[in-house]
Amino acid sequence: MISSSNKKIAYVTGATGFLGTHIVEQLIKKDYIVYALYRSNEKAERLKKNIEGDGYSCDQLHMVKGDITDLESLINTIPHDPQVDILFHTAALVFSEQAGPAAITRQNNTNLGGTSNILQAAIQRGVKRLVYTSSISTFIGAAGTPGDVVISESTPQIMSNHNWNYVNCKYQAEQLIRNCNCPTLETVVLCPPYIIGRFDESNISLSIKMVEAGTLNKAPNRNAVFIDVEECARVHVVAGETSPNGSIYVLGGAESNWKNFMVVCNRVFGKDNPENIRTISNFEFNFSMSMLRFYARVTGRKPDLFVVAEGVIESFKVDDTKAVNELGFNNKIPLEQMVQNCITWMKNNHYYQQFLKIKLISNPSGVKRFLHTFSATTFRKQDCVIHFRIHISE
Repeated sequence: MISSSNKKIAYVTGATGFLGTHIVEQLIKKDYIVYALYRSNEKAERLKKNIEGDGYSCDQLHMVKGDITDLESLINTIPHDPQVDILFHTAALVFSEQAGPAAITRQNNTNLGGTSNILQAAIQRGVKRLVYTSSISTFIGAAGTPGDVVISESTPQIMSNHNWNYVNCKYQAEQLIRNCNCPTLETVVLCPPYIIGRFDESNISLSIKMVEAGTLNKAPNRNAVFIDVEECARVHVVAGETSPNGSIYVLGGAESNWKNFMVVCNRVFGKDNPENIRTISNFEFNFSMSMLRFYARVTGRKPDLFVVAEGVIESFKVDDTKAVNELGFNNKIPLEQMVQNCITWMKNNHYYQQFLKIKLISNPSGVKRFLHTFSATTFRKQDCVIHFRIHISE
């Protein structure tokens, strides 16, 4: 049972998700009473199992069932007496295996409409502070030529219509939070890059699994930044406790290009030739994405390769000096350590074996037949003849 003491109260959306699980654990470590929003009973049980597996009690964890797309369910699950000290809004729909207008509508309803509902419910229920997990991708529209701009909090957010709808709706949702002028609700925004670590079932772990299986062995010529999930969760809590109202933080971490990321994965897996990764040009990558995007529109389904590649945004670097100075953010955690933590957890988790047996071996043959049509096609660009081949392994 939850104590009726004067302990601080936190509410977490996306609590059964990747980052949300770690934020719940950080809060429990700091003796908060935690209200964790969930939809799936199975995932709720898994959250408690993960917390207890790390040696923490769930006595102060209160699971509340609801949906961020349903305003009434949110209002009914947010306690009012006593009021919530900090609400952490991490729930978001990042990737979708579905394609087409219906999938985009669902993503918009979750990421944008859900955030609007959170704001309304938080204000109505007297929540004191709201910490919103945005994304470094909301700044990418200002990056210009890949690699030319280092992103900081002062980088202008010049958002155009990005091919990846996740970027568009996260940008719009972030603006809702930034423009919230409610005198009773303080807000803080954090923008992390690619997150890696334990409990990841469907984010960067999808790329790692495909690298291990050999179905992902070509890297786009782009740079990225990776953050350790436990450190990301820790600074979320610190920001919720200490940051001034209206603060925004960009979070950095380990800088790497995508080839090096795949090489690191191969090394951790102990492969004999870990550097056997080919870098493809931006032209090759963009054309491949065009073909996969067209296939997804025709079939209404996104193959795994598309789901992974869709999350590869333009090259970027991060200046996270503000987070380091104000939150004590540790941006020095090595990429190999993050990947090792993720892989160790995956190998001890039945989802890893299930993925290898089902998803990678059962790639739809239609994808291979479709892309085979383009495998020997010749294109001219700047008087150079480019031959390229797309491989989808079954």
